[in-house]
Amino acid sequence: MTDRKQEVLELHKAAATGDLSALMALLNRSVDPDAADAKGVRALHHAAREGQAEVVTLLLDRGGCPNAADKSGLTPLHLATGGGRVGAARALLERGAEVDVDSLVLAHDRSDRRMLKLLHDFGLRNAIAKGDRQAEVEQFLADGASVNARDADLCAPLHVAASVGNAEAARTLIAHGADVDARDAGGETPLHKAAAHGAGDVVELLVAHGADVAARDQAGMTPENYARTMGRQALAARLGELRQRSAPAR
Repeated sequence: MTDRKQEVLELHKAAATGDLSALMALLNRSVDPDAADAKGVRALHHAAREGQAEVVTLLLDRGGCPNAADKSGLTPLHLATGGGRVGAARALLERGAEVDVDSLVLAHDRSDRRMLKLLHDFGLRNAIAKGDRQAEVEQFLADGASVNARDADLCAPLHVAASVGNAEAARTLIAHGADVDARDAGGETPLHKAAAHGAGDVVELLVAHGADVAARDQAGMTPENYARTMGRQALAARLGELRQRSAPAR
């Protein structure tokens, strides 16, 4: 057995058993976190199947691909879902694993309500972020996705829609009861996100539905400040105008 094959074998074993110290030692020796065996199986597959959520997080943070499929077409999310490994599934979803029909079917076949809820919530985010998946947005909401579910950074789906300028999805979320002033871990509202990314149509939509134009993040910055900092002077001026209109009369 070559040195490389031995290292890959050790990497996969450490991932499956949750041996973080061995895993770190291998990764620090520049072993590829995405190294696959002859069947296309990667360390992430082993970690997901065994429910090793910390290992999943480490591998993804070190460059592992959350959507890599083995030669039979199985992704780490399929294995986590099929085995009811909610923690591992969440770790994958938090870092970009895509919800597909197969993962939904696997959770449904297990009658795994927790997993289905997790998949629906993150599937909603994925569909919003893609920008051209409005039918999927509506389907995930119909299937029970939470309109105000938070991720690890406390971002709600409306933060995602604002960040990518998806006004259609934002409108749908608001119609389903999304909190227009939801705050993420840094105190940012969807309006901050829309301002920073130059999404003028989303800005207008949020303000029309009562978003606080003068909201400040944890650093004291308003959406207007965000727009100006990002060089979006016209949008900053518009936000300033909206702020003046919303200010209480003296």
